[in-house]
Parts: sequence; structure tokens; C-alpha cells
Amino acid sequence: MLRSSLLLFAATCFQEVYSQSDRITAATCWFGPTAKGVYIKQVEFSMRLNPPPMIKKKPGGVALRLAISRDPTGNGDFPDTIQSVAMHDKEQAACESQENTWCLFTNEYHSLPGRTQTVGKVIPWHGGLLKIKYYEDFKARTWNQTITDPRTGRVLSQLATPLTDRNMAMRGIGAAVIMMDCANPVVKAHSYHDIKITLSSPDSEFAKTKHENNCNFKKLRTPDRGHTWDVNAIFVNQVGGGKVTC
Repeated sequence: MLRSSLLLFAATCFQEVYSQSDRITAATCWFGPTAKGVYIKQVEFSMRLNPPPMIKKKPGGVALRLAISRDPTGNGDFPDTIQSVAMHDKEQAACESQENTWCLFTNEYHSLPGRTQTVGKVIPWHGGLLKIKYYEDFKARTWNQTITDPRTGRVLSQLATPLTDRNMAMRGIGAAVIMMDCANPVVKAHSYHDIKITLSSPDSEFAKTKHENNCNFKKLRTPDRGHTWDVNAIFVNQVGGGKVTC
């Protein structure tokens, strides 16, 4: 019953967050879209999290995520995204009301109105290093996600969701810090490391599609003429002013 309640809370939270007009993307950087006919098949990376910010307003919160989608720019169709999420809000009900933790979970975000969000196991996380992987299993016709604690090898959250016309043909990858319900806490700088992006076929121009706003990429290279891309790190700057925005 508790697990079901936590999953329902996280799903409901995402449903509400992405329907609000007052959410603000305080930092974002992405690659994509890929060349026509080229798609993302797998992404592996590490994420280093600092302890969460103090939220002074209720309701209000912040979400950090690195996601893959069909349109990372947000200028066109915004279909489903595959993403790992660290979320923190005033109540922290999804994480047993532990104020000094992130609520960490795997998620497929459904962009169509009225659809219940698909969420993996929700766990409290104080901060530190995480290992994360997304991959498309075409034989099983699923997207698979895992978040692992590299110190112990324990899988913290995992999710497999069926392939649909809303989550196939992923062409972009991006990181973001999202402020919710007028919240504007100081979110400390954090980073993603050892990012490996595997494409369905080579795209030698993929590096030229990068966009950076309050974050930056370090040491991007391809060892095989664009079939795989290695990013040494994504550094996300400290954002937020500490005062509510509305």
C-alpha cells in the first residue's frame, strides 16, 4: 500500500507540475535533434548530486533531470520523454516527509493531457554519485531505465515501458533544472559525467546541435565518426535567487 501511494504521489506530482503555467526552466542544455533518420538507442552517464535546497514556499519545488526526447528544443511536438528525476518540494510526501533528501525515481513523462505518469520506485536520496542508463530493447519493444548506487551496485529505481509512437525515434538529449509553483530556491551546481550516447547510425554533425543556458558541456568527442558520442561532463551552474517569483 505504501509503495502504491508513493508511486501515485509521484505520478500526480508530475501531472500537476507539467500542467502549470508558472513552472520555470532555470537551466537547460541539450544536443539535438539528430540528423534525419538517426535516433538515440542508448545513453549511459553518472550524476553527482548535492543535498537539496531549502524550499520556503508551500506549494513549491524543484526538479532536476536528464532526459531523452524526440524534440529537445521544445519548439515543435513535445512527446513522451525518458528521464531520471531528482525532485524536492515543501512536503516531501513521496519520500516519507524527509526534508533533507531528494525524491529520486525513473520516469516516462507522458505529455498528452489526462494520461497518468509512469514512475519507477521512489526513494529518498541525500546526495552523492549515481549511475544511470537508458536503452531501447527493440526485441522486447521497451525502453528500459535503471538508477544504480555505484558504491554498492544496488539498483535504486528501474522502469521498463512499452515502445509507442510517442517514445520511439528519440532525437535529442538534455539536462534541466525546473522550478515549480513559483519556487525559486538556490539550487547548487551539479554535474553529469562520463556520458556515452549511442546512435542508430553515424551522425557526424551531432556536436553542432548543442545549446547551453546556465550549463556547459566539456570535452565532446566521437571515436567512430559519429556512431557514438562521449561527453566528459555537463556542468550545471548554481541557479535560483532564494525568493519566490509570484
